[in-house]
Amino acid sequence: MRIGELAERSGVSVQTVRYYERRGVLLPARRLSSGYRDYPGDAVGDILLVKWGQTLGFSLREIGELRRLRRPGSERGKALRQHAAAKRREIDAKLRVLRQARRRLDELVRCHCKEGCPILRRARRPRARSRRKS
Repeated sequence: MRIGELAERSGVSVQTVRYYERRGVLLPARRLSSGYRDYPGDAVGDILLVKWGQTLGFSLREIGELRRLRRPGSERGKALRQHAAAKRREIDAKLRVLRQARRRLDELVRCHCKEGCPILRRARRPRARSRRKS
């Protein structure tokens, strides 16, 4: 199928298809004698898999690594679980930071001070850094 049809069937733009191909998350299409790209039917599924991976927080680089797990002989299940567990830890860390930011924003929203906001004063104070023992 040509690039326009692939883009339409997978719900992305033609530029996105080209970008995915350049980044290696979509196999390069064979070229017709006219120079047009000719994609196999399963390219739609490949793009949908990329989009799904992005919704889980995987970068295109990470999706490319996951895509390589499809090769025969790889320990796919174990490697996929390891990647998923690592991404989950990364998301959990981001959630902790976001929850802390939310609590601080809640304090500001509830604050009705007129001048010299104690919350902002506290934010301007240097924090003591913990030292790690080597």
